Amino acid sequence: MAEASNQIVTTTPRNTRRAALAIIIAIIIVAGLQSVADFRRETADAEHLVSATANALDYQVSRTLRMIDDLLADAAQRVNPARWPDRDQFPWFEGRLAAFPEINNALVVHADGRTAGAGLTSDGELGSVFDVTTREYFQYHITHLDDRGIHIGDPFTSRVDGKLAIPVSRAIFDRDGKFIGLIRVLLNPQFLIGGMATAVAGPVGFNAAVSVGGLILARSPDPEDFTGRSISASPAFKRILAEHRGGVGEYPSPLSGKSNIIAYRMLEHYPLLVLAGQPYWDALADWRTQLLRMLAIVGIFSVALYLVASRSDRRELVRAQLTAAAARAQMRMVQSQQQLIDALESLDDAIAVYDAENRLVAFNQAYADGFDGARHDIRAGATYHEILRAAYRWHAGTDALPDFETWSGDQRARPDLATGIPFVIREPDGRWIQERRCRTAGDGVIEIRADITALKNHEELNRKELERLVAERTVALEQEVTVRQKTEEALWASRERLKKITDSIFEAVLVFDRTGIIQFVNPSVSSQISAKTPDGGWEGHHLDDLLLLRTVNGDLRLADSPWQRVWSEGETIQDDDAEFAPLSGKAVSVAYACVPLREGGSDHPSAILSFRNTDAQKTAQRDVIQAQRLSSIGQLAAGIAHEINTPIQYVGDNLQYIGGAIDSVSHILRTLGVIPSETMDTANKIAESEAGEAMELASTLAELPVAVRDSLDGVAQITRIVRSMKEFSHPGATRKTMTDINRALESTLMITRNIWKYVATVEPHLDPSLPPVLCHAGEMNQVFLNLIVNAAHAIEASGKPPLGHISVSTAQVGNEVEISVADTGTGISPAILARIFDPFFTTKEVGKGTGQGLDICRDVVETKHGGRLVVDGRDGLGAIFTVRLPIDPGAARQLND
Repeated sequence: MAEASNQIVTTTPRNTRRAALAIIIAIIIVAGLQSVADFRRETADAEHLVSATANALDYQVSRTLRMIDDLLADAAQRVNPARWPDRDQFPWFEGRLAAFPEINNALVVHADGRTAGAGLTSDGELGSVFDVTTREYFQYHITHLDDRGIHIGDPFTSRVDGKLAIPVSRAIFDRDGKFIGLIRVLLNPQFLIGGMATAVAGPVGFNAAVSVGGLILARSPDPEDFTGRSISASPAFKRILAEHRGGVGEYPSPLSGKSNIIAYRMLEHYPLLVLAGQPYWDALADWRTQLLRMLAIVGIFSVALYLVASRSDRRELVRAQLTAAAARAQMRMVQSQQQLIDALESLDDAIAVYDAENRLVAFNQAYADGFDGARHDIRAGATYHEILRAAYRWHAGTDALPDFETWSGDQRARPDLATGIPFVIREPDGRWIQERRCRTAGDGVIEIRADITALKNHEELNRKELERLVAERTVALEQEVTVRQKTEEALWASRERLKKITDSIFEAVLVFDRTGIIQFVNPSVSSQISAKTPDGGWEGHHLDDLLLLRTVNGDLRLADSPWQRVWSEGETIQDDDAEFAPLSGKAVSVAYACVPLREGGSDHPSAILSFRNTDAQKTAQRDVIQAQRLSSIGQLAAGIAHEINTPIQYVGDNLQYIGGAIDSVSHILRTLGVIPSETMDTANKIAESEAGEAMELASTLAELPVAVRDSLDGVAQITRIVRSMKEFSHPGATRKTMTDINRALESTLMITRNIWKYVATVEPHLDPSLPPVLCHAGEMNQVFLNLIVNAAHAIEASGKPPLGHISVSTAQVGNEVEISVADTGTGISPAILARIFDPFFTTKEVGKGTGQGLDICRDVVETKHGGRLVVDGRDGLGAIFTVRLPIDPGAARQLND
């Protein structure tokens, strides 16, 4: 019988269990799809959270760096390392440092790496002078002289408080664009990333600021463990740099290698990027909890359903089986129910199973405990309505509730929401309950309840903490706005003061952008340039519509002028001998300087053109030089008179001789009968004197040509001396002209001959292929005169017998003409070599020298012609003065053509 029973059991179709298996498979599929949807939603929420944190961190770091950038830019305009420490600037620095308590200290450094005085804090000076040449930020500035922005250096331990600090520095340049030092502040790394991003990131998140070189500048949490570490070799960091300026995704941690959800942003104006992230599995903690709960519920329900189905099949079999078989099946059913109850009791969440008639089939103790005082009324077989009645009676004694029909109507509607989607309700006693109801194949309901009061309270605490942080940050922002407002007011006052200063200075100042549009002029511009505009002003007009730069090649517009190098090369253009040609009005001589003006880190700076009218100055200089030249000529007058007297004397002697010779020839001719005579001697007398007269006539005729040539040479010598005097004493043109340097030297040697011919011999070595030079011919004549006269005086003072030697040579060296004057005089001792060009310095006796000759020579050569005047020589062996003048290639080709 037992075998037959077993055979019946094994061969009887198990239709109910098959249906149960189908339902279980369907539930597993639905649960899997729900888990996938929850996973995607949790991942999206986590990415949204870290993206919001990265955005907050981007704003915080950018704003902090802009404040430090503004502070350092303002300080770089105020500080000159050569005159630091400047006690007048200390109050300003202390006030600015007090407004930034996160800044450790400020330090000014010379170009050689030595600090200019002690460091500064908001409380005054700090520490002592020390050397920073080995610091990374100093090495960066001396190797990146074209960087005019701030540099964010590698973190290091501050000497002030022994904590990690980030050096932020800016180079300081003088007006000529030369690097003269830097100013550096130390920044607390945590101030760089701020607290707002940390609050947004949540308790398990992290955020950091990283340089593009991969060095961690600041990190929260655990700043001490991570700040200063390099992640440049990390594949994740390389991927971040190679992708975009910003993004979010799953990356392995550069430090631990674990998977993280990381959002990053590359800062727009600074070489930094910010990272915000959460550990991948920590971000999905809620999803994992829900997944485990769902697996437990599905497992329990599947077991329960399968057991119920099995029991249903077994009921059909029990009817045909013996009492023993029925009892065995009943016992197995009880065991299955107990297993289900044990499984339900093992879960932390409250679980109950209702059938299609809303009767309680199974539940665990956690479900009964959820009804507090009504827990004893929770029993199998009770309807959901009865359970609600018991719960209402218990709550009605302690809380003011509506009538039961209204209250229970809302409660009874909940089983109809058996969609598997969780929802939250608040019980009358204040507890927060999350419920989820899933419908079974038999139209029953599985109810899962979880007490989330602690989670809600934690969320409320987090919300209040966030509100507190936001309130604190709002107060800080209000204080920052107040500081910024005061700063803007001070800036406005400074700009007004600067405008008043520029309006009151004599020198004309004009600012224009790269396109040539004039942005600012001071009153001195219109007083020195007589250009006219329809509205009477300059601002807003194009520079080419008002004035041009005049050169030997014609008038140049802005696009063709050397001022373009201000933008292309960042160069300062300066010319002390230029000429502006206004489109309306006469041309004026000016000395100008054109420098770049960078504002706000712009890549397209404006240009400042400052100039002054030099017409009166140049007229006075020409008068002084002409007076000095005439004075020199006056000093040379006696010698020149002697030079002219010598040829005049032998011209006179020869002419006297020619006159006597002509009388003799006339007498002889008369004697010979060629010229009739009033008295004629006899033929005998003529015969006696014929031989002697013939010899005298022959001698006279032979010497007459020599006398005539000597006379002509004397006249030519006089002509050369007079011509040289005229060329030397000519005042010259007001503008530079193409000048023959060789001819100028020949004229100068001619008029100074009386000075050097008694003490030295002169050897000119003049290059016949020397090109003409664009210069002031009269002023260069004065330079040559001073050098030759000084050489003659040096030879005379040396007392070397019998005669010294002066060598004058010219040659072309590249784009320059070189003129050398060498002598064998007293030479130059090392003690006076550095002072030889100083005004009023002379080695001559009192009354023989003013000490202005070489100073005037250097001013003419270097200031007015852009050339060089150098001297070399040894004491007792002579000296050599070398003048180098630039050639104007365009003008030289035009003159040659």
